[in-house]
Amino acid sequence: MIRGRAWSKVGESANVTAHKQRGANICIVGCIAYFGTVNFSKVDPLTKAAAEKLEQEYANPATKKRKVKDPEKKKPLKKGTTAYHIFKFLESTMDTLDRHDKKRFFIVMDNCRIHHSAFVVNAINKRGYKPLFMPPYSPFLNPIEEY
Repeated sequence: MIRGRAWSKVGESANVTAHKQRGANICIVGCIAYFGTVNFSKVDPLTKAAAEKLEQEYANPATKKRKVKDPEKKKPLKKGTTAYHIFKFLESTMDTLDRHDKKRFFIVMDNCRIHHSAFVVNAINKRGYKPLFMPPYSPFLNPIEEY
């Protein structure tokens, strides 16, 4: 924050307008192995079209929730990294590992909620890999934190 200066009449409080100096947030996901870097990717925010495609592609038919008819009552788009981003990243990572004959590896992830998503775990298992989750609050065990 930047200090500002202002003056005011006696008995009144001074109003100072301070401009925020903040850049855009950038999210990066990565995968490393004992033989080196496997994959790194920048996470782009979801667009409205991508979110609608995601709802159709990964809709759970077993849920008995009613569909929202009023478009104004729909949930806003999620910001940041979502399970969809992790899914797409893991798909490209597993493709890279498959091309280099590195099959049946453990995919070690931290204990983040989006990593535990059902379709993320199922996608890992379907490809012949095994998900392994780190204990909570243990970034010191995760080698990518030092990368």
